[in-house]
Amino acid sequence: MADFAVAVIEAKVARQIIVKYHYSHAWAVSNFACFGAFIDRRLVGVVTYGHPANMNGWRSVPGCERPRDLAELTRLWIADSAPRFVESRAIAASLRQLRKSTTDCKVVVSYADPSAGHTGVVYQATNWIYIGQMQATDSLQTADGTMLHKRGAFDRFGTSNTARLQSVSPGIKAVRMPGKHKYLYPLDRSLTSRLMLLARPYPRAAPERDAADHAAESGADPTAALHHGNG
Repeated sequence: MADFAVAVIEAKVARQIIVKYHYSHAWAVSNFACFGAFIDRRLVGVVTYGHPANMNGWRSVPGCERPRDLAELTRLWIADSAPRFVESRAIAASLRQLRKSTTDCKVVVSYADPSAGHTGVVYQATNWIYIGQMQATDSLQTADGTMLHKRGAFDRFGTSNTARLQSVSPGIKAVRMPGKHKYLYPLDRSLTSRLMLLARPYPRAAPERDAADHAAESGADPTAALHHGNG
């Protein structure tokens, strides 16, 4: 039987994989914890946590009294070759380790992007609390139809301003994208009942999207040089 493990990995290893293989191709500069999922000591997944980009987001979360009380699951990447169980087990194990390693964070927030075909199936499988869908936002689309997140545009071109981008990437334009689904997970279990007051029914995906959620969240296998870790 394959040996499965989740362990802390170096940020530079996590960043290389996320930028290359995650569908956003963007690294969250606020990341403070990076975990790798290993099967037989082979790296098959990365989960990262960081401080939310919205510094006031904690104010709307019951039990959070300061910015550091709220963390965000910023990136989840699973290799295409990995078994389906890796997603949920990697999240569950990383949350357990995060709970043990930090005394600051009380709640974790994460988002599922419907424009990428995600409804948050993996969060539902690991008992996160769904609190609704956010407002629609603007994203970017290149001339060949490729979608580009603003963070990815900034990393690539040094700006996310549409007018400036058009000078370096002609044909790029802003497009309206559906709001992301928002999930909360209480690291401080005493807050569970308070967070449940915000709970809404889980969004459901069509059967074919349920089956595709794993592929949409993942990507190609990392290079051989990255097939190592603290398994």
